[in-house]
Amino acid sequence: MTSLEVCAVTCSVAYLCKHEEYSMREYAEHALNHIFGCLQTQKEDQGALNLVRLLERQFVEVYLVTVRDEMALKTVLRCLRSLIVFVKEQNLETKYQLDALAPLCNPKDENVDFFECFLAIKLKQRQRCLQRLKQRIEEGDFAHSLKTLEHVIMPMVDYLVFGGATHSEHQRNTISYDKD
Repeated sequence: MTSLEVCAVTCSVAYLCKHEEYSMREYAEHALNHIFGCLQTQKEDQGALNLVRLLERQFVEVYLVTVRDEMALKTVLRCLRSLIVFVKEQNLETKYQLDALAPLCNPKDENVDFFECFLAIKLKQRQRCLQRLKQRIEEGDFAHSLKTLEHVIMPMVDYLVFGGATHSEHQRNTISYDKD
């Protein structure tokens, strides 16, 4: 496949990340992870960089701002995490400095991974996730990547804080109660 064909397929897959049907979103996430796996074995840096920039624009500039269905946003966040991990492993530079978010990613432990816990059902898990983010900000982890905070983290926090009207439109209850 040429890099143009890979970009076309990846755009279609990325579009499915916000689909209303759960199985389509799961397929899209799996396919995107497979594409990243294939790109890691290839040596074509320019094709991978173009694809990363395309996905970065799609996820950060469009999906984080427009997707208001919580379940679709969970898939978008997992795909964004995969993109961040790929960017960090390949040492690629991106417009929104996605590699700065790599310390928040932990695909092996869902209870520690920021992108998995951010929209967790349990309120305590969300709180711990935001506390870890606050701690990293206070430690200065994002001092040189303000674009990351502005364009990636803030739309996510905005969704939690101000998304109430759109949550009820999509019949999602974003607050859960713990026994603690």
